[in-house]
Amino acid sequence: MEYYTRCLAIRQRIGEPSGLATVIGNLGCVLEEMGQLDSALVHHRRHLAMRLRAGQQEWLPICYSNLGACFDKLGLSDSALHYLDVALELFTERERSGNARCTAIGERGMALLHVGRAADALIACKEALNLALAFGDLPMQEKCYNCLYQAYRSQGNAPRALWAHLAHVAVRDSIRGEERAKDLTRIELTYRFNQQLLMDSLVRIEERHQAELTSERRVSHERDQKRVFLFGGIGLLILAGGLWSRLRHTNRSQRLIRLERDRSDKLLLNILPGTVAEELKTHGRAEARSVEGVSVLFTDFLGFTSLCERLSARELVQEVDTCFRAFDGIVAKHRIEKIKTIGDAYMCAGGLPGPRAHSARDTVLAALEMQEWLSRRAASQNSQPKPIFAMRVGIHTGQVVAGIVGDSKFQYDIWGDTVNTAARLENAGIAGEVNISAATYEEIKDCPGFTFTPRGLVEVKGKGALQMYYVRRALQTSPADQAAHPGSEEVRDATLT
Repeated sequence: MEYYTRCLAIRQRIGEPSGLATVIGNLGCVLEEMGQLDSALVHHRRHLAMRLRAGQQEWLPICYSNLGACFDKLGLSDSALHYLDVALELFTERERSGNARCTAIGERGMALLHVGRAADALIACKEALNLALAFGDLPMQEKCYNCLYQAYRSQGNAPRALWAHLAHVAVRDSIRGEERAKDLTRIELTYRFNQQLLMDSLVRIEERHQAELTSERRVSHERDQKRVFLFGGIGLLILAGGLWSRLRHTNRSQRLIRLERDRSDKLLLNILPGTVAEELKTHGRAEARSVEGVSVLFTDFLGFTSLCERLSARELVQEVDTCFRAFDGIVAKHRIEKIKTIGDAYMCAGGLPGPRAHSARDTVLAALEMQEWLSRRAASQNSQPKPIFAMRVGIHTGQVVAGIVGDSKFQYDIWGDTVNTAARLENAGIAGEVNISAATYEEIKDCPGFTFTPRGLVEVKGKGALQMYYVRRALQTSPADQAAHPGSEEVRDATLT
């Protein structure tokens, strides 16, 4: 990362577009290996945009393959398959047996496996494995054997699954055997070094102790009774001062420990809901739970790839950060739990960590306020030569499984068909509108302050035809609606605003 960053500065100073694009693409791969997937996605998109602008067709398969692999790591397997299919179509006859195509096929096999298409994953991973064996590419062989193992296991083919697993273990051990030997050697050398340090310290302590004893015996013979009392008194004063200093140091240390504990608790509450954070501190882990009536909200900026071409990486990240900071304030205001951001997508949910009355209404209000904030920002930037973000929003209400994933850098996340359906609703919407499902409509249809535009049945990939509605703020609410819904003061205030 350090050397590519320095190289990027040199390329920018020289002004060589092709070399600059290569460094940006490599930075994306490094960020992806470091687990910074959102930043990696931004760099991969910039790389693709620069190659398209320069007309360098030979680079396009690699760009699309990198994008597909990154989307798959983010859990967006449908997007990953789209980009990987585009990459494989763009490889020329000369490149069809190359290592880059082998990587793209292997990544496609893993993405197919993640969406449950085990049979198609087997075909892709077998093809990638044959190429990897021809090239002697051990890391790709390991990934292909693992893909075959999981695919065979999902089909219930135990003999083939066992064969693939044994092959996977053999390749993995071949890769990591040398690394393990180096680690063992390093551990042994460190242990011996620490032992030698300890022995040297003990010798020095013993020598110092003997020297002090000799000095004390010599001084004791030279002192008279008066000096003994005098030095004894001085020693008592020094001891008292040392004890006082030690007491002050102990109190200061305890204050620092309390401050660090409070800071850690505050950071934990910023990452996790309060009840989940308390459970994690008490028991060391938090159990995943099924929660009913959760309203999942997805947003996505329209034409984000084209915006990458018109803004520098710094300007792009700064603009996305400004929008997401505003969204954070809106969801906190409406008591909605922010889940995560994925590139230019923002995900939150109402009704977590436990069911809450009017959570669907609050989620819809938050979505409308996000669109209104973007509209105001677009109006304020009309006089500036900057691209303006337009956003689609989708909301679906249903059951989810919520919990913490991982042992390090953990985060609170949700899973289930409700999440996938909310993402499909966002894809089926248009910029500036809030698209909701029939389930969400049933939750808020009697709440004052909203108007609905039925869209009928809309065909959605992987879900069939779904009933959808566009929701907007009503211009005003009647006294009868206010009397019928006494708990809707927030809605009426939002309507008047």
